[in-house]
Amino acid sequence: MGNFNKTDSPVSLLKKDRQEAQPFQGLIENEGHAYSNRGLSRSTRPAVYVEPISYADVQAVVRDADRFPTPVHPVGSLLSVTSTIVNDGGTMLCTRKLDEIMGLELDERGRQIVRVQAGCRLKKLNMWLQAHGLEIPFQAEIGEASVGSVAVCDTKESLLDGSGYFSAHVLALTYVNDGGDLCTLSAQKDGSVFHEFKCSFGLAGIVVECQLEVRPATLCGSDISLVVYKSSDDLAKGIIRLREESDALFAIVFLHQLAVFFDQRYKAGLGSATPATSQPACDQFRIAKRLAIQHGFDGVEVPQPKGIVYSRHDFVNEYWHPSVDEPRLDFQYYEHDIGKISRVIAESFKFMPLNHFQFYLSMRQASVEEA
Repeated sequence: MGNFNKTDSPVSLLKKDRQEAQPFQGLIENEGHAYSNRGLSRSTRPAVYVEPISYADVQAVVRDADRFPTPVHPVGSLLSVTSTIVNDGGTMLCTRKLDEIMGLELDERGRQIVRVQAGCRLKKLNMWLQAHGLEIPFQAEIGEASVGSVAVCDTKESLLDGSGYFSAHVLALTYVNDGGDLCTLSAQKDGSVFHEFKCSFGLAGIVVECQLEVRPATLCGSDISLVVYKSSDDLAKGIIRLREESDALFAIVFLHQLAVFFDQRYKAGLGSATPATSQPACDQFRIAKRLAIQHGFDGVEVPQPKGIVYSRHDFVNEYWHPSVDEPRLDFQYYEHDIGKISRVIAESFKFMPLNHFQFYLSMRQASVEEA
């Protein structure tokens, strides 16, 4: 971890070495248990697993390498499909109990923000904002992800307007640095240093609190369809055409079947509650889509409603942890310029016979994301 706005002199470091160990009030597990990510593709056996209940707890962990062996790896919901959770012999610090939503306020530029702790799940935060008639412009679909993790790592989704990254709407954050100091960075005061931190994938410090930009909640309209094409070229052209007909497009591409599940999205005005006329169809679609993603689209039929209008808060989903033998999706995340989408699909299709996989495409204006 790095320290962006504070440095320690040799004298201060010596004083820290002489300090008595800080008390730790949270949960400590040091019996050699193994921990796995949600998809069960990675596991690790840290020397110590901790769940801090205060910022002081996080500081205590970082400052006491005897009780909490380095490296110290922060985790949220253990959703990552990479080896980022692997920390055999070190300390795994889970932020799940730092999950308070601390309220609304205005930042230095008069923008409305919500102050929230890093361990808060996105579903919990979205439900709270919905009750207050507000939203984060970018609403990530994976409700189990924690605010701190997506603030410095990002995730997938499609949006109707604004920047297509969750971290773009993080205006300030508080973190514990490698010396155990509590530090704050903001876009207003720290500029490029702050933006560098948001691109650090959690390696620059342990995030404990975020300030997120919010705005009045909006509704979204969707047309859902499943289309099968004759060639990969036709498929790429179909994606581009439907994108041009929408305010935003979310597409799941099944390359081995030359099929695409489309969600064409449209702006539908202000509002924080799904209209009663759309509620039954939206509930049916949301539950089926969540089940399909949970099971890797194996044996799940998803309805294809047209003209539904809904609150996007409702489509921030939570997923259960799968069993070892349960079909599931493991995600990888890439980004390509929309002008290269035809080439990406064509080259992936050539590679496909050895690897049956799906693309998740989120498209608005000149960007495309796939996971």
